[in-house]
Amino acid sequence: MQLREAQMQTLGEQHLSAFLGRFEQFAQDRVGRAPERPLSQALFDRGRSYGLLSEQELVGYMLLAWGAGARPPTPDPEWILTLMTDPHRTAEDKIRTLFDLAEQRAGVRA
Repeated sequence: MQLREAQMQTLGEQHLSAFLGRFEQFAQDRVGRAPERPLSQALFDRGRSYGLLSEQELVGYMLLAWGAGARPPTPDPEWILTLMTDPHRTAEDKIRTLFDLAEQRAGVRA
């Protein structure tokens, strides 16, 4: 079976749409609200630009960035931007540190 380029593109779009739907439902379940689709898409795109590849990495970034007020095309908050653009960190390390920093920031505000 051969898939044409248009079929691959359609499959990719369907996969992305399903992922964004799962993310939005997760956000709704977790915090009682979810970002609109254009914002979810923009956060996804930004996460990919940071080198995040797995769904788990992307969801972690998207949820924390959205919660911290990230609204592309405006840059992420400085503490997120600095971490996510560090070329010496792996994607896994970026996400682990992002959660640690978010937890620390929440503790400071409490």
